[in-house]
Amino acid sequence: MAGAQVPNYRELLKLHAIWHWSLRRPPHPISSSLVIPPISALGKTFLNHLTNTKVYNIATLENLILNRGERPLISYCNHASTVDDPALFGLLPWKILLDVRGMRWSLGASEICFTNDVFSAFFKAGKVLATTRGKGIHQGSMEKALEKLNNNEWVHVFPEAKIVQEPGLDKFRWGIARLIMESKTPPLVLPFWHRGMDKVMPENRLLKIPIPGNNVDLLFAEKPLDFANDPKLRALLPPPEEFTPEFRAKERELYLSGPYADVQSAEWRKKIINELWTRLDGLRIELDERKK
Repeated sequence: MAGAQVPNYRELLKLHAIWHWSLRRPPHPISSSLVIPPISALGKTFLNHLTNTKVYNIATLENLILNRGERPLISYCNHASTVDDPALFGLLPWKILLDVRGMRWSLGASEICFTNDVFSAFFKAGKVLATTRGKGIHQGSMEKALEKLNNNEWVHVFPEAKIVQEPGLDKFRWGIARLIMESKTPPLVLPFWHRGMDKVMPENRLLKIPIPGNNVDLLFAEKPLDFANDPKLRALLPPPEEFTPEFRAKERELYLSGPYADVQSAEWRKKIINELWTRLDGLRIELDERKK
């Protein structure tokens, strides 16, 4: 065709390289502002107007986000659907949702959230860290999550590490225990239990669109687990004189070489996991009692 230009493949390759480089960089606040508030608005609208949603003690989370000072924050909950996050956090007030710097970081499955460049850019802007199931607690996303906590930021974790739509609470993976143990400042940890999201987005439904008209309930703990000031929780952490940087480096090497379940810190992690599981299951039972 007359006047048609031959594509400059060097320029295309250069742009492609720049695109992939940008995906490895932290999300820019502007890109996060284009993703987090609009998606939060969808979750807020759906839960407030298209479902029968009841929320208990969400002020606990609001206060921790706004007034915790120089402390890292970890929230965790059960995982019942692919839209738990961001839909549930859409219930927070706008002053929190619009402050994208203060919004949570979350761990998202690479095989779901990061399957192509478009998805990767979207979820990265949404402050999601790409996590590969089965790759262990020392993979890159865990290092980044720990880095965020050491900057006193907020990280949300689904400790079951998979969607569970059957009744009850599944076993926890060890990642959340590592974040608590290795955070430079012992974190504030807030559990919450939710119910009904499995009906909003059933796993066996081919059309992946949220179903309106369901009952959704959320129960947040009245106060966070304070691993710095609660003596019982503090006792679950490894002694600083034993859990040195050199010790952690050696443990990491042993963990990556396998069998990782035999590393010494596994016993500390088990104690923390048991405590976290018990607290969340207690909220499950309490929410059941409230609904009777």
